Amino acid sequence: GGQVRLIARALGAELEEIRESVERRALDRDVSTKLMGEFAAGTQGAIRFELLGVVGGEPRIVVEHVTRIHAGCAPDWPVSPTGDDAHRVIIEGRPRIEVTVEAFDEGGNRAAGGNATAVGRLVNAIGWLAEAGPGLYDALQVPLTPGRLA
Repeated sequence: GGQVRLIARALGAELEEIRESVERRALDRDVSTKLMGEFAAGTQGAIRFELLGVVGGEPRIVVEHVTRIHAGCAPDWPVSPTGDDAHRVIIEGRPRIEVTVEAFDEGGNRAAGGNATAVGRLVNAIGWLAEAGPGLYDALQVPLTPGRLA
């Protein structure tokens, strides 16, 4: 629920509660993947969890995560517009805003690409953090520092 709390704080919203749900789906057949290896039928093929931040009695902040071992597992769950692995941010309102980010390394590994995009903010904040001193800081406290072209 940390991200839900962070978003609520950034929006100045008073969070009443956080609800969570988890769903899992088993593989209906053996699956072989290029990067992760072999998975047997009957083992976990997909997981979906959802965190709902309740504001004013309504779920207003939703964080959802879906991971599949194989695209054929849990096809009824949300998927990116391209059908590939991606990170999406959807803001319901006027206008509706939807941003899809697909990142992968030179070998096509999407997990590595996603990790590289996440670490960029941390690496670029090292100077600020060194001057800030000991403590715990969150994304609202650490300034957004752009990288430099080498």
